Formats: sequence, structure tokens, C-alpha cells
Amino acid sequence: MLKRPLLALGAIAAAAVVAAKPWAAASPWTQPYRVSNLEWLAMRLDVEERTECLSRGIAGFENSCTERHYVARPPDTILVVESAFGPAPHAPSDHDVDGAKKLVARYATQFQLPMPNIEVSLQQGGGDRGPEHGR
Repeated sequence: MLKRPLLALGAIAAAAVVAAKPWAAASPWTQPYRVSNLEWLAMRLDVEERTECLSRGIAGFENSCTERHYVARPPDTILVVESAFGPAPHAPSDHDVDGAKKLVARYATQFQLPMPNIEVSLQQGGGDRGPEHGR
């Protein structure tokens, strides 16, 4: 009777030793990594608030679109990248830039993180980059 529980316990211990794979610890893919608060905030913003060229532009500018992405720039800056594509000239207003800065500030406050520095990069893309880009 006592043999079966001991056999089961031995099998579990052997499986644990095999699963631990001490040789795998040398792989860079198995090293633990903890994202910084800055990286986490930028990823959260980019996942929830980014805009992409997935639809046609506004009336009269059907082949144009704008994108906004959020990127962590260590040690303490969130870079808001505004890109415009197509024939329409892109001139984001101060309202757009201020809105992006307020959004970053709101997220930082919401998650009780220190307020990062915020930089905005405005880029004019070229040519005919339309809705096919995002697919």
C-alpha cells in the first residue's frame, strides 16, 4: 500500500527535476525581464489610444490618413509620434498636440505613476500610403 504513494511522489520529483532544465537558464529567452514603468505606460497608451491608417481619410482627402503612436524613450520620456500619409498636408494643430500630452498625463495619474516628460514628433509620410498599410 505504501509503495504506490512513494512511487507517485518519486515520479513527481523526477518530473520536477526534468522540467527545471538547468541548461535552459543559459538561454536569453528564459531570462526574466521586468518592464519599467515608462515602458509599461507607453505600451498601455499605444495599445489603447494609438491610431492607424485603417480607413480612408476625410472627404476630399480619400488617400490620406494620420497615425499616432506612443513610444518609451528612457530614462523618463514618452515620445508621441504623429505621422501623416498621402497628398493632404499634415499640420496638426496645437490642440492635437496638447490633447496627446493631456492623455499621457491622465494615464500617468490614473495609474499613480510619476509624470513623464512628453515629446511630440510630427512626420510627413510620402506618397500613397492608404488603408492597405495596416493590414
